[in-house]
Amino acid sequence: MTAAAITIKLSLAILVFVAGGVISLWWRSMCRKNFHERCSNVKLRARDPRIVFDGSTAQVVHDFEDKYTYRAPRTFYRLCKNELGEYFLLSSDADPPRIMHLSRERAMNALRIDPAAFKREFGDERTPRS
Repeated sequence: MTAAAITIKLSLAILVFVAGGVISLWWRSMCRKNFHERCSNVKLRARDPRIVFDGSTAQVVHDFEDKYTYRAPRTFYRLCKNELGEYFLLSSDADPPRIMHLSRERAMNALRIDPAAFKREFGDERTPRS
């Protein structure tokens, strides 16, 4: 095999590798965008007003992505607050997104993986308020 043929094969391999990465990033961004749109349509009605959730008016506290698994599609998470300051976690592993009410303590634990987001939401607080 000549040097030119090796160069061409190597160039094609690099091109395929880079194109695969670009397609993967594009696909992940489309899935994330779709999840965010679906989150804004989630509504949870309850007798207790603290547990009522409307995705179109909820405040987004932080978005997470399950970066530690290699399955497709990855799971996206969104931590939100309703008008009364109650926390909810939405997950992309169902359609419509699965929603869970979180205590303040669990919301704090969820945000500990991102120190900047934790500081934005809870300041220097280390433990939940009583």
